Amino acid sequence: MKNNLKKNELKLLKESFDVTYQEMVILSQLKHQKDFINDANQRFVLYSAVNRNLSSAMNPINAKEVASELELSFQTAQKNLNYLVKQKYLTKQQSLSDKRIFDYLPTDDAINMVLGWEALRLNAYKSLKQPIKSLNTSIFDITKSNHTKMKKSVTELMADEK
Repeated sequence: MKNNLKKNELKLLKESFDVTYQEMVILSQLKHQKDFINDANQRFVLYSAVNRNLSSAMNPINAKEVASELELSFQTAQKNLNYLVKQKYLTKQQSLSDKRIFDYLPTDDAINMVLGWEALRLNAYKSLKQPIKSLNTSIFDITKSNHTKMKKSVTELMADEK
């Protein structure tokens, strides 16, 4: 594959790899931090909730859909959702269409945090020349000692942008 790519394409792939690798390093370093979601299932659920919220035509997530999508038991899906509610990333409300179902919606802070994380990822691409200029930092700037401060400042910045 390497021989078939143009030099700039290979450079972009390497840059993308570096950003993804750095994200994995951060997830590994912060795995015991209570304010950082590094469980793959919980992270997927949060991103799904934010995605549906940003795509206003889609319905909120619920435990049955999460269980099906992640191939988990209903109880495990519910446990992940309840954890995200407890951490104040999601809110739980009874479905308007079916009173037996509960919908889960992302909080404004959760949306801002996810968008902030994506801004940090984008800013890590040197070839994009820092697309989110108001952020002035990237995923490469996150450390175990400053992650809470970074999370707060990025979340606040995204909230100010709305």
